[in-house]
Amino acid sequence: MAIECFGAISVASAFRGPTSPRIGLLSSPSQAGDAVWEQSGRHSRALHGSEGNTVLFCLAATMTAATQRRRPSWLTAPIGFLGRRRSQNSRGTKRPASVRQAARWSEQACGSGLGLNDEATFAKRVNYSTRPEGFCVVLAETVMASELQEGRGRVHYGEIRIESDACDFAGGLEIGVTALSPEQVSGMSSQVTRSLNWAELPQTLVLRDDGQLRVKGRSYPPGAFDEGCMTMKGFRTVQLEYKDRLGILVLEKPGALVAYVNDEPIGRLELGDAIKDAGIPLDGELRIIVDVVSKACEVEILEVQVPKL
Repeated sequence: MAIECFGAISVASAFRGPTSPRIGLLSSPSQAGDAVWEQSGRHSRALHGSEGNTVLFCLAATMTAATQRRRPSWLTAPIGFLGRRRSQNSRGTKRPASVRQAARWSEQACGSGLGLNDEATFAKRVNYSTRPEGFCVVLAETVMASELQEGRGRVHYGEIRIESDACDFAGGLEIGVTALSPEQVSGMSSQVTRSLNWAELPQTLVLRDDGQLRVKGRSYPPGAFDEGCMTMKGFRTVQLEYKDRLGILVLEKPGALVAYVNDEPIGRLELGDAIKDAGIPLDGELRIIVDVVSKACEVEILEVQVPKL
């Protein structure tokens, strides 16, 4: 990228990058003379100068990509003086500044109906039309982001993004949190088929695609039906589309789940006795667990910061 500079100076100045030439201007009546010079590696040469006067100059230099990353943001801003530059990911879509690509799925706590990429950040359903429930469950290798907040105790947050979907299904994915480690979950799965069943996982809370809370694989409270079940109003994962982000926030005090879609809170569920019945210590480490079923075909796990409440 060419950088054009216009101006008048009376002191030494220079732009320098790892592989770019150094270009400077010296101008002062007290010095022997003005000189515009260029240095590249061990070689330097005079470009032009004038005796005793401030020199107006126009210099052009080609900067490398590494140099561009070091320059102030205003040098690479879009059209418009001091305009704001958009943060983009590799696909060219807008990404919140809080999102970083570091979290990963667990390879050992992943159903045989899913395939992971090399970085284990994407979980994609394979042969989903022939795979029964339980083969598409995956647990995060990394724990949810968490921090202590006054009056709320420990607050946990995790987030996923829909990377592909299928409109042929009427339901959506199921998502929850667990205090289990990948090693513990892997030990509870079928070693032959590598299927993971919600009902076999203690210390786990799951939200069904319609927001119904599931504890030990069943609706809560035990024996409840329809309107008697604990359900997060406004939670409908079937409505998620390509590139939508779904986040789950857990509050230790008073004990609640909050769901986010694209940074906006969409529902809250007070857990009450469900925490004790599930046996989840909300002051410890938690992980996201997802069943990539129905409309959802591929999900990416994102490492995020706990949102401001």
